Amino acid sequence: MQQKLMTWSNRIAYLFFLGIWGMAYLFYRQYVFLVLLWFMLLLCPVSVAAAWYLRKRILVSCRFDRAKSQKGTPITLRVSLDNPVWLASKNVMLQVVLENTFAMESQKRCLVMPLRAGKETTVILENFGTSCGQLRCVITEYAISDWLGLVFFSVKPERLMAQVSILPRLLTVTADTERNGRGEGENEEVMTEKKGDDALEVISVREYEPGDRMQSIHWKLSAKAEEFFVREYGSSVNREMTLLLDLPKDALDEVIELFFSVGLLLCGKRQGYRVVFWEGGELCEEAVHAEEDLEAVLERVYEEKPLSFSLLEEYRKWNPVPVGAVLYFGKNGDVTQAGRAEAEICLRYREAVAAWL
Repeated sequence: MQQKLMTWSNRIAYLFFLGIWGMAYLFYRQYVFLVLLWFMLLLCPVSVAAAWYLRKRILVSCRFDRAKSQKGTPITLRVSLDNPVWLASKNVMLQVVLENTFAMESQKRCLVMPLRAGKETTVILENFGTSCGQLRCVITEYAISDWLGLVFFSVKPERLMAQVSILPRLLTVTADTERNGRGEGENEEVMTEKKGDDALEVISVREYEPGDRMQSIHWKLSAKAEEFFVREYGSSVNREMTLLLDLPKDALDEVIELFFSVGLLLCGKRQGYRVVFWEGGELCEEAVHAEEDLEAVLERVYEEKPLSFSLLEEYRKWNPVPVGAVLYFGKNGDVTQAGRAEAEICLRYREAVAAWL
């Protein structure tokens, strides 16, 4: 629509000036008006031919200033036009789509940029990652006008895209042993830990037995005694731990932020765990030992869309007798419908909760 308005207004102006100079030559019979008339008549096909030539010669690109960003932090998007030839254009119009398929958000923008002869033109846009997911910039089409602005030649590029991963905002997860796991009070995010549940708490030391992990060896004590001793940790280390990640539509960001914060907390305590999530129409399981593993899981989760059902029943069908502790991340209402006791909710953040299954 904007292209049509610009071209029609320029065409009317072009015909108006042709009429003025034509009438001036008829009345005054001065050759200067005739030269101007012929110049404008010849300029039209030359400018159209130049725009037609430039449409395939210019290089359009877009890029973000980083590959990953935290939710709510500024992100710089650079859209560039590189012109390798010594011809210019009055306007280049670009149709830009900013989308986050995970959060189901999309907005369109129209950029109008001049094309300089033999130079690169760059427009910088400041954006904010307002939702978790993959923020993508897709240039669906660009159109170049001639010098007079009479026509636009459109080009639809293939896969002209840039993307940045919007990581969840990190919550302050603190321990509170006086609230009995209810997670209510001044803080919105509270985790309950009991004696023996801390991943770094050593409850005893014993002699090494075949099959014990090398990471559990007490090296200082072993060096003094000249035989191997291993640490006995709390129950959260000795048993497998699984984080079940749900993707509810109406509490998506809150659940992801809660899951990411707890996942980073466990990684900081060197507690390995498994993440069960929805991918490609089925439940998948992935081991996490470090922050890089957790971010890799998020990248795969971001490729999915929010779910219209709860994963609790699907998980029970998929794994009816789970081994070890299973911590479910989902919407508070889904946990209540599943019959979870309020005391079993160990962590609460707005509409998102983490509950033991």
